[in-house]
Amino acid sequence: MINLEAKAKLVKARTKIMKGEIGMATMLLHLDLIEVDASQCKTMATDGRRIIYCPEFVLRVSEPELMSVLVHEALHVVWEHPLRRGNRHFKVWNIACDYSINGFLIYDLNYDLPEGGLWDRRYRGKSAEANYRELINDEEALQDAIDNIGESSCSGDGNGDGS
Repeated sequence: MINLEAKAKLVKARTKIMKGEIGMATMLLHLDLIEVDASQCKTMATDGRRIIYCPEFVLRVSEPELMSVLVHEALHVVWEHPLRRGNRHFKVWNIACDYSINGFLIYDLNYDLPEGGLWDRRYRGKSAEANYRELINDEEALQDAIDNIGESSCSGDGNGDGS
């Protein structure tokens, strides 16, 4: 059973993005919104074709935070993160991608992320590949990232976790 309140909140947030970010909104309109149980994804994710969301997460965050997560997921697609992963470790790649996206959202677009969002100033302006190399080669940096992930994890094929 689809949570209509969560779906309506998502559609409203997407509509508000359309008014201010035409290019991003165009990308978001092509991504189907798919509700999943919290056991599959605690926040939001994308596989490049869909945005997967947990209704409890959608209802818990503020509208501006939800808008930032929608843009975050769209940026995974725009920047082709699902296609660029190759044979890289899925979780480390996702962390590297999130650092790239969230740095851009926070420092360049002035978006607010929900509590627990994964970002670090030292990854600002770097590609996901550069972040991945740094994480793979620096055990302490990787452990710091893992420690900061919190509840923002999804199982399956979703590339982004929205945080």
